Amino acid sequence: MFHRGRPLPEADDEDLELIAQAAPPLVWLRTTGELSGHIAELLTDDGSGRDCKLRVCGESTSRCVRRAKLRPVRPTLEPNEVVMTSGCSSEVILTRLLEALEWGDAAQALQPEIVSHILSFLAVRRVDHEDVKAVCASSLDVGPLCSLPFALEQTCSNWWISGEGSMPRGVGAEWIAFALSADGQPRRVERIDMRIPPLPSGPLSVRNFHLETAAAADGPWTRASREYATLNVGEVQSWAVSPPIESGFVRVMCLRNAARAKSDLGESRARFLPISTSVGFFHVRFR
Repeated sequence: MFHRGRPLPEADDEDLELIAQAAPPLVWLRTTGELSGHIAELLTDDGSGRDCKLRVCGESTSRCVRRAKLRPVRPTLEPNEVVMTSGCSSEVILTRLLEALEWGDAAQALQPEIVSHILSFLAVRRVDHEDVKAVCASSLDVGPLCSLPFALEQTCSNWWISGEGSMPRGVGAEWIAFALSADGQPRRVERIDMRIPPLPSGPLSVRNFHLETAAAADGPWTRASREYATLNVGEVQSWAVSPPIESGFVRVMCLRNAARAKSDLGESRARFLPISTSVGFFHVRFR
């Protein structure tokens, strides 16, 4: 029912070298299934170059994963730090290339002011959580502990939940949208964190979701990430957004809740678990 994506290529030597140099050693899983995109702490390498032991963010136990499925988590940028847009060379390299250009009969070089102006069109700021604002949602549950702003508060005492009946049998397309900057300009997102109440206390917790982007709050919206799956844990979980999102607005599109996901597994005890007709989470954070 839910698209898991195509098989992905193995890591190259440069990626594996970056993993080895990472401090702290954070990696993300470039794979399919429930671990797709999850960020984890790299614990040990068995020395064979094939398998690694890691602990996925939010979990207390470790897993053994094929080393070729890992990608390095790039060093965290400071909020509002300016970087070159995704896919571009570094500012240093671009500056050198532009300064080497000559034009006119006199073979004049570009002035530094012109070089800086050109580079400004290729620059983007990293998202700052303090500037992010929840702006709208497909629906909203009724109650004092549920509201749009609560989706960004890093606490478990309130939440965002879609309206009752908005996810028939636990599946649908419920979303909550966020402005990534106060000025409406694009911001880069390389990571998303989320916290949910696990089963059995969280049957309406989102299980499958993806991200969509738009230049304005009213769209049009375009899918911008792989499909992510939450694990049944109560701590903060993290996913890599690769390639990074560079947009003014992003929304979390919820596809299935935890109760329905458990029922779909065909477990006998899941037959007695009520399937909620809403979906939600405690909070999210964009990095």
